[in-house]
Amino acid sequence: FFTTTQKTIEPADLVKNIGLINKRYRVGKQDDAHEFLRDLIDYFQRATTGFIDKPTPKILESTEISKMFLGKMKSVVECLGCNHKSETIENFFDISLVSIEEQ
Repeated sequence: FFTTTQKTIEPADLVKNIGLINKRYRVGKQDDAHEFLRDLIDYFQRATTGFIDKPTPKILESTEISKMFLGKMKSVVECLGCNHKSETIENFFDISLVSIEEQ
């Protein structure tokens, strides 16, 4: 239902083919909206890479889906004993935030 040459997707096509996104989805069955969005983005990402098994990071980061949704998070851990810093950069399509309520 989705090709890289299509400009738009009709909602009816999405509903008819919802099982392609993930087999657990069925018309009329209630599911978590956040999980569905993650699966939908993942499906579109796989579709834009031609559903290849193991695309390289360079291919993954060059898709239109990555250009719209991909973020990068940098984590830094510093050893208090020797002051050595270890940095890691991770890709993400969504990020969970903790809400701290005012007391």
